[in-house]
Amino acid sequence: MEFEMKKFSVMFFALILALFCVACGSTTADDNEDEGEGNKTDTGDTGDTIHDGDTDTGDTEEDTGEGEITKIQKGITKVGATVTTECVVTGIAYNSDSTTHENTSIKGLYVSELIDKAEPYSGIYVFIKDTALVDEYEIGNKLKVTGTYKEYYENSQIESSEIIALGKADVPEAAEIEDPATIATPFENQNPTANHGDKAEEYEGVLVKVTDVEITNAALDTHGTFEVTGNLAIDKELFYYPKDKRTVGRKFKSIQGILIYSYNAFRLAPRSIDDFEEDEDSGDTDTCEEDDCDTVPSDIIFETVTIKDVQSGKAKDKNVQIEKAVVISPAVVKDFDGGGKGYSFYVSDGTTGDYSGLYIYNAVAESAPEKGDEVTINGKVLVFKDKQWEIGSQGKGDEAVTCTAKKTGSGKTVPAAVKTNYTALSDKDKGTLTEIEELEVKSVETPEGKNYTKITFAEKVDGKELVAENFGNVKIPTLETGDKVAVTGIYDAVYGEMGFFIIDANDIKKK
Repeated sequence: MEFEMKKFSVMFFALILALFCVACGSTTADDNEDEGEGNKTDTGDTGDTIHDGDTDTGDTEEDTGEGEITKIQKGITKVGATVTTECVVTGIAYNSDSTTHENTSIKGLYVSELIDKAEPYSGIYVFIKDTALVDEYEIGNKLKVTGTYKEYYENSQIESSEIIALGKADVPEAAEIEDPATIATPFENQNPTANHGDKAEEYEGVLVKVTDVEITNAALDTHGTFEVTGNLAIDKELFYYPKDKRTVGRKFKSIQGILIYSYNAFRLAPRSIDDFEEDEDSGDTDTCEEDDCDTVPSDIIFETVTIKDVQSGKAKDKNVQIEKAVVISPAVVKDFDGGGKGYSFYVSDGTTGDYSGLYIYNAVAESAPEKGDEVTINGKVLVFKDKQWEIGSQGKGDEAVTCTAKKTGSGKTVPAAVKTNYTALSDKDKGTLTEIEELEVKSVETPEGKNYTKITFAEKVDGKELVAENFGNVKIPTLETGDKVAVTGIYDAVYGEMGFFIIDANDIKKK
């Protein structure tokens, strides 16, 4: 309860000061405010805090000099009070699907007073009780938030009851922290200590920046957190910094983000790759341009090839780049050891057959690729069980190649399924969405404790029976031996056997 005591001390001091000023007969706006009215609306957005183009929709009372967020974080506002504030979004926290890990909704927003530069106590987390659509808010949104001030595991937050959009506002410039240790929580044996930096609480929820730091621990815990100068933990709550770039000694001119309090530790949570400014002496042999740093390791040369080059075996064992590939399947997600997610999916060059499709295995990306996205793929050309060509990651340490997927567009046309007979299938059709009008079910197997179903058909290609399996958690209808079915799926080597990956629940239909 250390933080509660700090806030109580601030509130007690403020109360004594107010009583003293009343006794002196002071009549300033600050001294006339009744501190007992913890739920009084104070938008904090009058005077110099109104940005060009904004309309002042706040209250008309004389400005007290402190916004509602600041009063909460200083302990002036009582826990449980109803508050209203006008603010700007500085960061977004998402809910994700427990299986696919894709962002499904917004669970909360980090917001700031409407000021030019972030200050102590000027930021807070807004919990959205009923969640919001995944694209409902973005950084820079100006909002009017009404809700209840709560302390959740010693983390100050507003549980919103109403959020009203007010357009756009300038995001405050990050507060510069001279010594990272002053806002850090040191760890011991991957566990946080209680030795929080003396300025940490006052910057909780605030957009801050540290400068001239380097990575001192690449795996601070088992959840993707790493450490920089001053024992400052860099968290993946809002953005996943690529694992292959988390190397001890990597230097940064600056790192900025929201200072959060999570799992008993203060942590800096950057919001995108743009919050990292790498030093020229970071250890890379080359530098990446603009926003490519989040996807392409700068010390590896990737040869630009086509999907056909890979699928036909011409690019075996090469480090390659494929540009303008179109995603044609959902993405299956897997958690990496040490934190982060990898996305597996199929891409196409926009055509069908003739080696036009390819499997991408466990690629690092900012978000789950979706059907119709245009992506650039970097990685190692691999072949699984001598049958399935793919691009993935390989190796460890300095020799590691990390497969990455960078979104470059969306809304691209996904090639329609090719209708054909199973006897016409060949290696050229691998990676293509294919429709077979009739196959006979020979057996159906759902291994205990597994989330996939394997269907074996009576028909054979090159002397071996065709199979089908669901891609990810796609549901497959109940089938029995002897059922005649129409099958649509991506034709490929299915764990060593030739067949189809089913990417939609309606892709198997009984005749």
